[in-house]
Amino acid sequence: MSTPEDGATQYEAWYELLPSSEIPLFAVSPGDEMQAVINETSRGEWQMATGDLTSGIAWSASDTAQAANQSSSWIAQTRRFSSRPAAL
Repeated sequence: MSTPEDGATQYEAWYELLPSSEIPLFAVSPGDEMQAVINETSRGEWQMATGDLTSGIAWSASDTAQAANQSSSWIAQTRRFSSRPAAL
């Protein structure tokens, strides 16, 4: 989620293979149903796919990264407004 200079909130799907920075993929909307699959196909080779089941947008790719703990994570993030989390 980002807030550009015009103040409009934008949401996006992204991935990150540490230690690299995140890679933005496509715009999403609050309430969209998302799906993701992450597989290590061989040592250090990762096959990734994610899709917005609500809009029908999908993305997949392979990438190389050495995972210290050989694990993957799916994270949904939100900002806090006042003392309550913002709706996703």
